[in-house]
Amino acid sequence: MIIDVHAHCGSWYFPSEITESAQVSKLCDIHDIHRIVFSSSLAILYDMVEGNHQTSKFIEEDERFRGYVYLDPSQAQRSGEEIARYEDNLSFVGFKMHPSYSGENPDSQNTFEMMERLPDGAKILIHTWAPDGVKSVCRLASRFPHLSIIMGHMGGTQERDWRAGIEGARVTPNTYLEICGSLLHRDRIADAVKAIGSERILYGSDTTLISPAWSIGQVMGSNIRDEDRRNILFDNATRLFEFT
Repeated sequence: MIIDVHAHCGSWYFPSEITESAQVSKLCDIHDIHRIVFSSSLAILYDMVEGNHQTSKFIEEDERFRGYVYLDPSQAQRSGEEIARYEDNLSFVGFKMHPSYSGENPDSQNTFEMMERLPDGAKILIHTWAPDGVKSVCRLASRFPHLSIIMGHMGGTQERDWRAGIEGARVTPNTYLEICGSLLHRDRIADAVKAIGSERILYGSDTTLISPAWSIGQVMGSNIRDEDRRNILFDNATRLFEFT
């Protein structure tokens, strides 16, 4: 079984064959995905409030679906309202940030103030790109050690990016590396396992932008132990999110 911690619901700004919940359910059947966690494309690109509402409806369509509440530090009041709106909805299991679209770095004062509103133990998936992005995320994680910070894309697709992500995770114990991406290096996952162990590496696919098969192939083709594969594909996310 697999747990996918990085997925999107709704249309992106390029063609996609998979947009409807029934289509995603079929993907879950094909790839034995036990849980899959979505953030809203609309929330990231245009309308945070309506996008989160769409996520809340989308994740009702399949018992395997869970959601992230998307937060935008440049909209502090609205983000606070979104945190409160969904705090009792158990189908939302964490939060999502995308600094490239919000225009706010993870270590900005606005972001810090927004993080103060989150409950202890909250999980935040952050789109993390390039060495400077990794440093910014790690500064956030160091300031809030009671939060679990997931570095989306492991820091990026170029070697300098993901190696920065690995080093950031090595020195920042409340961070996790999430593996999805497009053009990826063969040794990326194996090198991460060597550096930090497999217990803080999480499977993600970027569905519905990218097929789950792409990231599954990365894990299965990496020079790591079967125990490490189980950790990455299922066990780590089960522990982190307390999935049943």
